[in-house]
Amino acid sequence: MSHKLLAIILIIAAVLAALPFLFHSTGGNKKDGNNKGYLLLRTGDGLELYIWSEPKVKYSLEANSPKEYSGFLIMDVVTGEIYPFNTGNMEKTDRGAAFREVSQECSIGLEVQITAEDKYIKISGRVWDTSGDDRAIILRFQLPFTGNSLVWWEDLRRYVAVEEGERYDNTYLLVDNLVDKPRRTRFSRYPMSAVCSDSDGLSFAVPLDDPRICRLGYENGTCFIEYDFGLSRKASKNPSKASFTFIIYRIDPEWGFRDAVAKYYSIYPELFVNRVGRGGIIMPTGRITWIENPEDFHIFAHWEFPVMDEEYYIYNNEHGYLNLHYALPGTQYTVKVDREDKEHQTREYATQQILERLENASQNPDAPGNILFLASVRSMIKDENGEWPFYPHYPVYAHGGMVCPCNPDPDLFADKDYLCPNLAYYHIYILRTFPYRSKTFYRLIEEGEKKGFRIDGVGVDCMAWHNLEFYNHNEEHFPYADFPLTFHAKKPAIYNGISGAEYIKYVAELMRAKDRYVAANLVNKIHHPWYAPWIDIPITEIKKIPQPDSICCYKRTLYYQKPFCLLLLAHGSSFGALTEDDLLTYFHQATFWGFYPSFHDAQGDYGEPIEYYWTTPSFYNRDRELFKKYLPIIEELNNAGWEPVTYARSSNPQIYVERFGDPSAGTVYFTTWNDGTERMSFTIEIEVGSKEGDQKIIELISGEEVDYTFSNNRLIIEYTLDSHRTAVFKISW
Repeated sequence: MSHKLLAIILIIAAVLAALPFLFHSTGGNKKDGNNKGYLLLRTGDGLELYIWSEPKVKYSLEANSPKEYSGFLIMDVVTGEIYPFNTGNMEKTDRGAAFREVSQECSIGLEVQITAEDKYIKISGRVWDTSGDDRAIILRFQLPFTGNSLVWWEDLRRYVAVEEGERYDNTYLLVDNLVDKPRRTRFSRYPMSAVCSDSDGLSFAVPLDDPRICRLGYENGTCFIEYDFGLSRKASKNPSKASFTFIIYRIDPEWGFRDAVAKYYSIYPELFVNRVGRGGIIMPTGRITWIENPEDFHIFAHWEFPVMDEEYYIYNNEHGYLNLHYALPGTQYTVKVDREDKEHQTREYATQQILERLENASQNPDAPGNILFLASVRSMIKDENGEWPFYPHYPVYAHGGMVCPCNPDPDLFADKDYLCPNLAYYHIYILRTFPYRSKTFYRLIEEGEKKGFRIDGVGVDCMAWHNLEFYNHNEEHFPYADFPLTFHAKKPAIYNGISGAEYIKYVAELMRAKDRYVAANLVNKIHHPWYAPWIDIPITEIKKIPQPDSICCYKRTLYYQKPFCLLLLAHGSSFGALTEDDLLTYFHQATFWGFYPSFHDAQGDYGEPIEYYWTTPSFYNRDRELFKKYLPIIEELNNAGWEPVTYARSSNPQIYVERFGDPSAGTVYFTTWNDGTERMSFTIEIEVGSKEGDQKIIELISGEEVDYTFSNNRLIIEYTLDSHRTAVFKISW
């Protein structure tokens, strides 16, 4: 054999050895008589997935241990029948395996591709109907995972011991068209799950930028994912079919959900890019120019209401403040009815008003008064009975009455010859209707480009509005849905929250094409996770301090190192009623998480604004020293960057710990928060490995140097914190 040929063979062998997946044809486990063989897919970090194809397709994480209760199942929601998909053809492919089965019994087809990557196993595919009928189905994949001392993680901090026969899925309960039903729809709050034994851990995860109604969970010895799919020929972008993608990866049981989050960031880094690169507080009212020494407040952006103020925009440009133009996504249409007029607060009355106006507006559709109305009607969703689901709603910041949710998808009827095809289009390109009529953010950006001032982006309000929690049965909307349909009331439907994702993605693509930013008010609750990839500056209005830790975990997990901004409302009260303890609690908890704390307005009993913080000097001057003290620390933490795996543990379960920064950079920060109601002493143990010896620790809030000890490659800090207070330990080598 020539040296040249030998060299080629050795190169080929080396390349094959480096592939992150392996295939084996084996005699199997001779003890149980399995001689059919399996395919083995192996990730770069050692996760192994075994796939048996005969006599039925089965999956396992262990060699020679096929599990009958593994693999894909489909439930027909109408009949309740469950069909296992395990008799189709499983084939080896260049990158993994492929499976295909068409069931005559349930008239459903399933195709799946399975590949092993360096850090994860990817499973993607599609389901389709073969009957020609509309279908409502649940697609489920389950994979056995067992071990000693199993725990199910709910978020960064909370977990529960797994009990036999219980289901764990950490889901969010939808409003579901405001109908109180025994079982309403749920979907997973997070895009990743985490279940761990004492020696191993596993995560199922879905890509955040490809939204589906799905549930990640664990029950009966299996990790699972479930999708709710509606199949309809009317959904022309996905006719009678639905696609899906999920991944499976190993996690460190010592860090559980935190490691699941860290690996998710490493798998999908493009979804968490901090495009802004800096942060500070959001100012939602008033003018920065009205404030003496505004630099004390570390203002980052003005999320503004003005109709037009070119000089102010230029001032902000020159001083480094972002101009964010207020916008609404277009999620409702209101038939005006007085709050006291109970007789006309009915669907029937609202519907009749719409029909009567439609008859007249259709005669002159391009009249200024009719453009918005007709765009709104085209965008209005329908319920399972084909009716507009009007309900009474009376916000004090706008006119109230009978409200019908609208689909905010900017693609609706864009292929038709309408001057304004839909409500979202109106708010993007024609006119801003609230808080007063003015140019839309897109038109103002264009005008600024011509006149020499810069609008830096858009600040979208109400992205957690409950109108986005409705299901939409308006079949005229089905052809415009980019993502597969789901189902509701056993019928195919669009989930309006996913239409919200189409809106925010559309806006983000507009802004990124112009090197602008998207800020969005998400309101203070666990909600739709799919918006996160498209939002550069997340904003949350809060009414309660301190905030529940579970909600803070959610915010930080979904937005990673993006600048997260808080706006405190004084609901039913006044900012003057905030005590020193209230204010310190607010600033300390914000510091713990690296959130930027600001204020909005004080609201009356019905939510009406009764005073504005940033137009009341007595309020912001009272708090000026708090901003001067805590905002530099918060900025320093954000410059270092929050990381999910802390490598630190607290001796007290009510003392929480978070990490900012990478120890390899020479400086790392650990924040601690006393979530209890009493002053507490505690010990923090930090894994430092071989770095033992020459650290300097400063607690940044007090400015004092902190003593420490070492034991077993751990740096140990002993400290005491008052209730709802934070300490920030800066450790330098």
